[in-house]
Amino acid sequence: MKTHFSFRQISQVTACALCVVAIPSLSFAESSDGGISAGKFENRPFKISADIRQGWDSNPNTSSTDEQSSAFTGGDITLSMTIGKPRTQLLATLTGGTNYYYGGDINDPNQGYVTLGFNLTHNLNRKITLNAKTYTTYQIQPDWTNTLGLSTNSGYYFYSNSAISMGYQWSNKLSTNTSLSYVGVFYDDQEVAETEDRSEGYFSQDIRFLVLPSTTLIAEYRLAMVTYNENNDQDSLGNYALLGVDHNFTPRLRTSVRGGIQFIEYDNRAGDTRPYGEGTLSYSYAKNSTISWTARYGTEQSNLIGDSTTNMTLRTGLNINHGLTARIRLNLGVYYQNTQYKGFPDSATDINDTADLTDDTYNINASISFAVHRNLNLRAGYEYTQLLSDSAVREYDRQQVYIGLGATF
Repeated sequence: MKTHFSFRQISQVTACALCVVAIPSLSFAESSDGGISAGKFENRPFKISADIRQGWDSNPNTSSTDEQSSAFTGGDITLSMTIGKPRTQLLATLTGGTNYYYGGDINDPNQGYVTLGFNLTHNLNRKITLNAKTYTTYQIQPDWTNTLGLSTNSGYYFYSNSAISMGYQWSNKLSTNTSLSYVGVFYDDQEVAETEDRSEGYFSQDIRFLVLPSTTLIAEYRLAMVTYNENNDQDSLGNYALLGVDHNFTPRLRTSVRGGIQFIEYDNRAGDTRPYGEGTLSYSYAKNSTISWTARYGTEQSNLIGDSTTNMTLRTGLNINHGLTARIRLNLGVYYQNTQYKGFPDSATDINDTADLTDDTYNINASISFAVHRNLNLRAGYEYTQLLSDSAVREYDRQQVYIGLGATF
């Protein structure tokens, strides 16, 4: 089905609208009973953290044919701000750092990165709650915590996921939430940018009904508009019809589930109808100890070349953050991704021009930290990544190990 509008124009308008709405949403003031305008923050809202580390990487190029192992030295600095008030909650972090590789033929041996994140929630009154949040990064390595970007080292890229929303409490049982979001990914490498650079604009409207004190039923509609800078055959318009539930089994065990249908229309080819689902589960099983699980299944933007490329992707991840003692903290993350690509011309020579294929990606990371002093800690970590594919040229595995020292001021 041919759409009758410019995806690029809609995407640009959406992005501009987000900027216009987001700017004032960050400047609301509170009354003199203690808020942002009064300058009465919690004790020590600003912190600076520094980290240095030494490690070894078996395959920083994420290559299947030319693995180049290397030792590396890294470090970063994080600036954070936390404000907690009855009406306003703010958490903001800014991190910058680098990993320098000493090995032979390493792509970009000095691999810098910078990341900005914040989440701001403000209760305007008893009925209206406003929220603004973003995760924005410029880096070179794949990021398994996000659903955009390639799973291989493909050069530096810029990634941003920003959203604003408004919740309205119509009655004790009925509420709504309206949100706008913008997602963008842009690569420095021109060859990668030709197929990957894109902007995504999203609108979401849900209706929530409290059926029990611990259970809320949800009906949600989403509109997704995707536009590529150059790979315009991938431009699309998506409509999502979802039903879901938010449920608190106990005050420490919570889940949120959505499921339904997504209808995808493309600018230059036939559309598609696919199932869609997502869910989260979190459990605070002990003091300073949590376990969380996330899962998502649906159509994603393809990272292979082809006139009719589509892919269905399952992403799931488990994270455990465990306070072993007052000084020792353990962290474990396990991520799995299954991607089924459909509709490619067959070529045995091009990594991005392949017949129907399936990728399976596994990522496991573990770390331990020991508080030597109130502001000083020792760290050690290990990470393993493996990508298995029907196309052998796409496969790789990678191991990383490090030790480090961190300080907070």
